[in-house]
Amino acid sequence: MKKLIVFLAFATFVFYGCEKSEMSPSSGNQEAVQANVEAYVFNLDSETPAYEATQLPLEEMQDNSNAYKSSNSAHSHGNFHGNTGNLLITFNGTENKGGTHGSAEFQQTGTVPFPPFSYTAQLTMETASVVVDGDEAIYGGLVTASEGSPFPGGGPFAVGRYFYFKIKDNGQGSNASTDQYLGVVFSISAQALNGGEDLPWYFGSFLDVEDASDKIKVNN
Repeated sequence: MKKLIVFLAFATFVFYGCEKSEMSPSSGNQEAVQANVEAYVFNLDSETPAYEATQLPLEEMQDNSNAYKSSNSAHSHGNFHGNTGNLLITFNGTENKGGTHGSAEFQQTGTVPFPPFSYTAQLTMETASVVVDGDEAIYGGLVTASEGSPFPGGGPFAVGRYFYFKIKDNGQGSNASTDQYLGVVFSISAQALNGGEDLPWYFGSFLDVEDASDKIKVNN
């Protein structure tokens, strides 16, 4: 089965938040901890793409409406380049009544400005979810192994986190429009029970894949 390889290379890496340490919540902050989930958002539409630390409402992530999944089986696979050639994703995932199937590998290179140094983060993921709506799909992967993260404790690349990205299949053949991917990637500390349908995808817009060999397939 194919694996997902992601190259999200960028010239300058900006870190807007620090990793939250684990602790037992007191009675005073228990409600706030339960109401939000820690997340990182990587926006490829930005002039300086970076992982931004944020909080996502738990109730939105765990709405089980599953509007994207329109049948008993959802599948998506393919490969594509983006981010001016610095992004390469190869992925294969299926979700059906028997569960989820597929695996992933993720590699990101970049430069940390202060102090300046280059890094390569390498992740292994297994498919956590695939949800489909027409020609669009959301792929979710669980990080099972991680090396080379520049973040203390792994940050968005830590084992146990969930990555989500969105793709669009614009058809096959020489006359078909260029396939696309949404220019935003989420790394969150808990699985979105609806397969990521209610994540704030409005942070990004659909971007064309960049290489003639790029193909995306979505079906259910």
